Amino acid sequence: MRAIVCREYGTPEDLVLDELPDPTAGPGQVVVRVRAAAVNYPDVLLIAGKYQIKVPPPFTPGSEMAGDVLAVGDGVDLRPGDRVSATAFVGGFAEQILVDARGLTPIPDGVDYADAAAFGV
Repeated sequence: MRAIVCREYGTPEDLVLDELPDPTAGPGQVVVRVRAAAVNYPDVLLIAGKYQIKVPPPFTPGSEMAGDVLAVGDGVDLRPGDRVSATAFVGGFAEQILVDARGLTPIPDGVDYADAAAFGV
């Protein structure tokens, strides 16, 4: 899968598009195909290495996203194809993200992915 990666602290212009392995869902986890991701000020701070919690590079920024369930681990009630919004500390600026099922919210009918990605705000 493709992902936007922060290889070293800097500006958003320093991010690179990279190829990463597809995630695999374990117990209580869900793989989401990301359709839209929100960009927030904490993302900029993380990329600059100025957020109060430091994430060591390399990492994929993005804490709010929306998409479709691709795969679920044991103990998860969601099904592939379900539309969800997700929150995670990092990882949302990728084609797929592995998240804890408890961090997902179903997207109501009539709400598009871009709007749903901002649910966490």
